[in-house]
Amino acid sequence: MSSSPAGQFVGAFLILAGFALVVVSMITPPDPLTLVVWLVPAVLAAAVLAYLLAYKGGLERLQDRL
Repeated sequence: MSSSPAGQFVGAFLILAGFALVVVSMITPPDPLTLVVWLVPAVLAAAVLAYLLAYKGGLERLQDRL
């Protein structure tokens, strides 16, 4: 990933938001309204997790363990 925290945030957010979209689309019924109702909190959670990973040293800790 990028060495700057902003680049790490964007990369982590895109990966986590894509993962959230796949998971939510698999567990919700095929109704667009239900998908949006579940996807909005999932994307917000992805943004928070990406922030913690990028700006609070989470990615460095993961890289050190690997």
